[in-house]
Amino acid sequence: MKIAIEKALLGGEITVISSKSYAHRILITASLGKTPVVVKRLPLCEDVKATLRCLAACGTKISLEGDEAVLVPRPYSDGTLDCGESGSTLRFMLPVAAAKGINARFEGKGRLPLRPLGAIKEVLKKGGVTFCGDSMPFSVSGKLNGDGFTVDGSLSSQYVTGLLLALCAESGVKRLNVIGKKVSASYIDITLDVLKQFGIDVNTDRNGYTLSVPEKLPSPSVSEVEGDWSNAAFFLAAGLISSKITVKGLKYPSTQGDAKIVSLLRSLGGDVKVTENGVVASPSKLKAAALNCADCPDLIPILAFTACFADGVTEISGAERLKIKESDRLKGITDILSSAGIKWRYADDVLYVRGGKVSPFVADCLHDHRLIMASSVLASVCGGLLVNADGVEKSYPDYFEAYSSLGGKYALSL
Repeated sequence: MKIAIEKALLGGEITVISSKSYAHRILITASLGKTPVVVKRLPLCEDVKATLRCLAACGTKISLEGDEAVLVPRPYSDGTLDCGESGSTLRFMLPVAAAKGINARFEGKGRLPLRPLGAIKEVLKKGGVTFCGDSMPFSVSGKLNGDGFTVDGSLSSQYVTGLLLALCAESGVKRLNVIGKKVSASYIDITLDVLKQFGIDVNTDRNGYTLSVPEKLPSPSVSEVEGDWSNAAFFLAAGLISSKITVKGLKYPSTQGDAKIVSLLRSLGGDVKVTENGVVASPSKLKAAALNCADCPDLIPILAFTACFADGVTEISGAERLKIKESDRLKGITDILSSAGIKWRYADDVLYVRGGKVSPFVADCLHDHRLIMASSVLASVCGGLLVNADGVEKSYPDYFEAYSSLGGKYALSL
């Protein structure tokens, strides 16, 4: 798919989609309980649909009406789990399926079969789980044994979350030791917040987590998913380089690490205010800054493009892990910067972006949802053509409708 973006001022008000990070965790934890849970404001993007699909394949009864889902937990049963392109779904459901002792076949598409699983597979194998197949599709059998495990947290926060969820599959006192420096630690905080909502007591120390899982989870009868800061970031950045934008539906402060977008944009000189009516971003004279994105790598695409309008050279650290996202996101960003006439350099986990005049560009978005959305914001200033631009459904199916409502102009072609 190609998307031609016309130069246009973006401005107005928008209510952002709900957080898929919260949604994954709420849905899976609800399936481990004993009583029905109503999940409100569910973001029905492709990644969340993948988790719903996998839970249904394992026996959970799910009823959907609009953006509301009713989950009725049932004993986990054998099944085929189609994870689509969702790394979260795969890395969360794999240890949960193992903890439940079911025979499960895992399938996926796109770059998902290429994304690393080594550390989590090693933990599961040591716990008595058998793998049939070294790469996706693969099957698992056997029950994960033990009340304590150790995982390297420097590889992925999703490994830590997956094992925390797995330890909640049965009652008792459980222990997860985490070695190495935890990356994207804010995503683990989201997991802990959800577990707390479901009545699971978690004590955190410097070496890991101790969980007290009750015999019957006191699941909330209703759980509402909060607004998504990851996707709000695109609109807030647009407000700084275009016209004033108010983003509604966000919680601040938030456990979501990507709520850091407020402080990061302010570091660039951005006028960002948190008000009772929403988060308001207004046109600003931007200046270069050093931005640490080690715990919020999903913000790097839009921050890199926002830095194009800042005087001086902006330093964005934490960029190395972008190479193993839905695409080689680092290459995608830098290729787009070059096409737009912006000078950049990458060295030792830091992306350097020199602000300058942005020219109409062609962006190969690599079918990556975050590259597509970030590029649309950049192109609203100068015009551009987005190629390989199908994929926003992964996290924000209605993104271009929202973009259009703010004044964005675009045309699709296959």
